[in-house]
Amino acid sequence: MMTITNKNILISGASIAGPTLAYWLKRYGFTPTVIERAPQLREGGYPVDVRFEAVQVAKLMGIWPRLQQEKTTIEEMSFVNERHQRISRVNIQAVPKALGVDVVEIMRGDLARTLYELTFKQPTKLRYDYHDVERQKQLLASVFAGEGWEVPRLLEKMQTAPDLYFDAVSQIRMQTWSHGRAVLLGDAGYCPALLTGQGSTLAMMGAYILAGELKVALGDHQRAFHQYEQAFRPVVIQEQKKAGSNARILVPATPLGLWAKTHLFPLLVPPLLVAIERGRRLLPMFYSRPSRLKDYGNVLPPS
Repeated sequence: MMTITNKNILISGASIAGPTLAYWLKRYGFTPTVIERAPQLREGGYPVDVRFEAVQVAKLMGIWPRLQQEKTTIEEMSFVNERHQRISRVNIQAVPKALGVDVVEIMRGDLARTLYELTFKQPTKLRYDYHDVERQKQLLASVFAGEGWEVPRLLEKMQTAPDLYFDAVSQIRMQTWSHGRAVLLGDAGYCPALLTGQGSTLAMMGAYILAGELKVALGDHQRAFHQYEQAFRPVVIQEQKKAGSNARILVPATPLGLWAKTHLFPLLVPPLLVAIERGRRLLPMFYSRPSRLKDYGNVLPPS
């Protein structure tokens, strides 16, 4: 198995080729960074065609449905004389149909924006005083100003709320959970992020395992802490990995992802649940998951 060297790659230009290159480099295990001298995405430009092999690339990147949605609506091209009288015309939409090829004509800016939103934008570090609740409310009000639906009402209620939970969605990943006689448990040691839905589960599992290992080790904290990590770290790593996939479903970062969440996902869930239920009844051995808890010789608590 070959090891990739020179993984960090700098790409100059965030138009069409640059973001496309960054997408595929990331897929192949590289770490690309795209820089652009323009202060913002360049939205202008003439309509461009995505055709032939570019269609195949767009499909592999998962953006073909969005390109079809944002295609231009030009039906025909007209030729006029100096008196603005039409001499002839060409039905643009009929051309690809006659050739039997997939093609989308889209504004260059729309294509650039789609590719830009698909690739790995570096987040700006939000700096604020963790104790300044009023400043946190100002930040939220500023970011969501102008939004519709229920957002104005929520922002209004926020101003008079007795408390406010304001924090980043993040995980805690540490090389070790213990030092000396101190050991970390729950979110303090391995917060999986709310996107996994496993924070409370891991906290309770970790507490059970830590107590059990202390029991088995007869209070020897060094031995117990080591066994606690050996037994539980694989479970934590497995659950933390779910945050990325869950985020793409729960909080999609692109219009295409939002469309899939609101239109496609609800259609897929019912038949999937039916299939799982039928499979569980017909082949229970394939759907039963063994417990990840070790038996520490527990006894029932006194009544």
